Amino acid sequence: MLQAGWVMVPIEPTDEMIAAAMECDDVVFDSKDPTAFCVQYREIYCSMVDVAPKPEGNNR
Repeated sequence: MLQAGWVMVPIEPTDEMIAAAMECDDVVFDSKDPTAFCVQYREIYCSMVDVAPKPEGNNR
């Protein structure tokens, strides 16, 4: 049984997980410096977890 706030995901990401990572709003650019940007890894991770296959018998 998993702790609250945890989910089970595959060891290797599925095609759907990779697509979700590529489609999320993952980069923020600095309006004052067009060469400066920040990758939003939390957004990428959350997008991938959201579409990860759910184990049978798990409501999460």
